[in-house]
Amino acid sequence: MRLLRSTFTAGLALSGALALPGAASAGTITIDQAAAEYGAGYLGRLIDPTGYVAALSGPDYVNTANAVLALVAAGVGEEQAAEATAYLLSHVDEAVIDENGDDKPGALAVLIMVAHARGEDASALVTRLLATKQTTGADAGLFGEQYSAYDGTYRQALSLLALAAVGQTDADAVAWLKGEQCADGGWMGNNPDPSAACPAFDFNSFIGEDANGTALAAQALAALGETPAHDPLDFLRDAQNDDGGFGFVPGFDSDANSTALAVQALIALGEDLGDWAGADGTPTAYLRSLQLGNPPAKTAGAFAFQPGTGGALTANVFATVQVVPALAGVPYPIPPNELSDDLPLLPAQVPATPTPSPTFVPEPSQVPTPVASPTRIVDPAPVPTLVATGGLGEKPWDATGQVVFGLGLIGYGVLALGGAKLLARKQG
Repeated sequence: MRLLRSTFTAGLALSGALALPGAASAGTITIDQAAAEYGAGYLGRLIDPTGYVAALSGPDYVNTANAVLALVAAGVGEEQAAEATAYLLSHVDEAVIDENGDDKPGALAVLIMVAHARGEDASALVTRLLATKQTTGADAGLFGEQYSAYDGTYRQALSLLALAAVGQTDADAVAWLKGEQCADGGWMGNNPDPSAACPAFDFNSFIGEDANGTALAAQALAALGETPAHDPLDFLRDAQNDDGGFGFVPGFDSDANSTALAVQALIALGEDLGDWAGADGTPTAYLRSLQLGNPPAKTAGAFAFQPGTGGALTANVFATVQVVPALAGVPYPIPPNELSDDLPLLPAQVPATPTPSPTFVPEPSQVPTPVASPTRIVDPAPVPTLVATGGLGEKPWDATGQVVFGLGLIGYGVLALGGAKLLARKQG
């Protein structure tokens, strides 16, 4: 397993050389690898005995499949990876068929990568993926008949990564992806006119170049030994911020998913991550800054999408499944790996005990003589009883917490804007 170059920094929660039971190799591991294993431990604990990561309405096939890839990349959670893989491969139709009854190429591609990473037969899945390819028209070579303005590049890159995982390729599909590249090295969902300059990302239409599709396309072509016409590193440079992280589009704040995919692309392209340090940090240091601590143990090791108000971090499953392989130093497709049974738990941070001040003992002459005062009995005012709201923990402040959480979701929607349009991309 390739490990990212990392400097051990004194004073961090994870500092110096670390030895963990779930390490890919016995002995010392890097601080990035340790963070990856703790993130994988969080994901492994999310996989229930049935074999999936749960969503509000049932199994979350997207995060379950990506959680398996993260566990394999980090080298931990053998039991959970096995259970999740078995569940996914026994529920293929539920995971890959869209509302119109068509196979989603991106979802098929991720399952192919899961099967490959776990040593399972992926041939039937590959056959289904190849059957989705368009053979005529302007998008000949593109996998999937679904609308591609938002996710064409993303699903095409996933599909080519899946083929690379099983030692195959497709010339038409490669030609489509290479032909979609913009002159500045980036990619958009579907470039209607490759001869013209690609438009900047438009949050009204949710169309334009972005770092996520660019990083994934770069990985796909690198995995197949293909060289694009323009250097994708040029676009990724523009998307990097001073904190070392990468934004969804140039000029946007860094986020976990964009940074993770960019890190994997840099590794796939043979870049020295030491050359990609921002003015205020490195890409992997930015990712580590998003890792939640312990307590609470339930979310320890997870990663946030971005820092919230006051730097608060909220566990985000989709951010975590993408950050773990990046910190483990493994680009897509994730190769098979021997997993330990461990699910590392980030150690709890115990508050420092303050040093007591020395006790001052006065001389006898300095001790004042106590003066007796009349006894005064005070009838304390009654303490009001807070009425339970029936909320999360039956306390009134839980209702406030739910309101704050709701406002947070609204804020996230404003930030993402076209989130509904990105759902197809997340689901492949």
